Amino acid sequence: MVQKTNQGKWVSTALFTKIGRPGKVATNYKLGGSIGYFGPTMKDKTLYRRIMSYAKQYGRKG
Repeated sequence: MVQKTNQGKWVSTALFTKIGRPGKVATNYKLGGSIGYFGPTMKDKTLYRRIMSYAKQYGRKG
């Protein structure tokens, strides 16, 4: 699976988790150690914070 980072670069990643509703996918990629997510959620700051909180709560590390 490929994922577009916040910097606009595409990276390949195998580890991912679905967040919330179907189609909302957050990935845990090694480059940069941060979380990227797809499409409509890209500009949703609230969802971004929720994803970051979720990641910390469940111990997912980039």
